[in-house]
Amino acid sequence: MRKLLFIVALLAAAALHAQSPPAQAAGYMLAFSDNFATLSLSSGTSSGFNWYDTGFFYPTPLGIITDPSGTYVNLNWASSQVYDTNMATMSSNGTTGRAWTYGYIEISMLFNPTTGSWPALWMFGPSANSSGLGTYTGPELDIFEWNSQAPTTFTGTIHNWASGAAGTYEQVNTTPGGITYSNFNTYGVLWNQRQVCWYLNNVSQGCVSTTGSPFSSNFALPMFLLLSQQAGCNYVPSYNTPCAGQVSPLNMQVQWVHVFTPPVGGAAVKGVNKGTVIQ
Repeated sequence: MRKLLFIVALLAAAALHAQSPPAQAAGYMLAFSDNFATLSLSSGTSSGFNWYDTGFFYPTPLGIITDPSGTYVNLNWASSQVYDTNMATMSSNGTTGRAWTYGYIEISMLFNPTTGSWPALWMFGPSANSSGLGTYTGPELDIFEWNSQAPTTFTGTIHNWASGAAGTYEQVNTTPGGITYSNFNTYGVLWNQRQVCWYLNNVSQGCVSTTGSPFSSNFALPMFLLLSQQAGCNYVPSYNTPCAGQVSPLNMQVQWVHVFTPPVGGAAVKGVNKGTVIQ
């Protein structure tokens, strides 16, 4: 039995190391990977899961999240629900899950590029869940957002939250050619001590510096990952202002997620069974 457990551990370690980072993250190490062969999702706050819904500070899960074929996870939004359909690597109370400080995150995702669709791949600080958004001071990193009123635009943003307000932000807006958003594309972000850089299918979309105020302190804090199928036009949620021509239902599919962290000494990880960030 002991020998069998040793072999299983070796195979698990080999699987992690089998996935190599792209060139822009050379030298980084795989810290988290999910190809959704099975759906490791909890609607509560128990440890031992890859994902949590709501995964944010909403009181109850919303939307339908399924793994129909063992090859992708589907996030469904319908007009009958109030808020977004979310899943995250952190529980809704901010006490259980995974968060990282610095790294390269890449996600293979497709969505319905139709009126009112607002898919978002983003990161947020655990304290927003534990203490509430109304008092949150910390970072937000939007890996990718899409707006049906600007359908050819790739948008990536960093926000500096202060006392519950999104406040100062910097972003990149590009118009990448040859992209079909209804097909799987790879959305990536490189986050280090100096800057945040966005990638689409491993092609750079631009960078913004985090060395100056007010970003320098907040962007040295850990963040967890969120996958969200939202709805609305011009980045205004449909539950605040209904979007003219809003399509329902909407579906976002995620094929896999990889998180690579810097070499030892450069990453902080919040472990599944740990309540504090460990260096």
